[in-house]
Amino acid sequence: MYFSIIIPVYNSADYLRRCLDSVKYQSFTDYEALLIDDGSTDSSENICKEYAENDSRFKYYRRPVNGGASAARNDGIRLSSGSYILFIDNDDWIEGSDAFAALQSTIQNNNEPDIIAWPMGEYIENADKLNLPVVPISKSINELDFETATLSLLKDNNYYSSASGKIVKKQLVISHNLKFNENLKHNEDSDWSLKLLYYAKSIKWIDSSYYVYRRNSTSSTSSKASCANVTSSIEFIIDEHLSAIETEPIDSQNIAVANNYVAYLYVLLIANIFSMPAADQNRKIEVSKQKKYLWLLKYDAQTRVKLARLICSIFGFNILGSLLSRALNTEKRRVKQ
Repeated sequence: MYFSIIIPVYNSADYLRRCLDSVKYQSFTDYEALLIDDGSTDSSENICKEYAENDSRFKYYRRPVNGGASAARNDGIRLSSGSYILFIDNDDWIEGSDAFAALQSTIQNNNEPDIIAWPMGEYIENADKLNLPVVPISKSINELDFETATLSLLKDNNYYSSASGKIVKKQLVISHNLKFNENLKHNEDSDWSLKLLYYAKSIKWIDSSYYVYRRNSTSSTSSKASCANVTSSIEFIIDEHLSAIETEPIDSQNIAVANNYVAYLYVLLIANIFSMPAADQNRKIEVSKQKKYLWLLKYDAQTRVKLARLICSIFGFNILGSLLSRALNTEKRRVKQ
């Protein structure tokens, strides 16, 4: 088995057929599609069973209790038998029937890398607008060593936090017992994408968008998190990261790459802290607390981190926080349009 396609399913009947059809009609057929039902109460279960009954590549599993996307993904990893793992959210889809073929070709032509990243397309549901960017950097990226390639991807925001923005060699996951943190209800994808950077030794890139993220769907929870919840989740990830690089057997090049990834999470953390009401006592506590992590800004491979570091050095932490908060709120308004 070449690919294991892991699809957590939860009350997504309105979108599920498009997702599953985009997998079913791929020209490259050596894959299994693991449909992990996390306790759906709509007709998602019947839809999954229909595909599983009519196509042996589709395998349906129903979790005994609802545990969230992380738990469903972990079950998918445990049940998978493919050499590479790809996660698809149940309201998203794969665009084009040759996506898996292009992915397999990239893997075979690049000595079976640990990670293959790709640009993510976007469908804005309330505007019926599909955007499929092409990012033609594979010729340069795929010739680079892991550290240089990943830092280059980070620089231009091409190493996405989304679990669906990358395909992962299963052996990397199994060898290091990598799992999604089921206690995190926000930013669990960021945590997963960080853990991959601890142990990967090679990363490659595909130029074309094949994965389509459905924005503003009724089943999406990504836009519903409060600043306080996002703050607590990112703070947890950063604390865990600082502990890991002190206690885990992680190579120095992987630590450098991971620090550059975490530096942007730190910028996002500051933006969310300063988006809390000014009178909120938690904001005051967090502002004081997070200043101790300012050293992370020196890992500025990402352009946004580099800019944050410059602003902080000139105008101070509070001005940086205020500007980041405005930028965050502007972005939130954009994605809701």
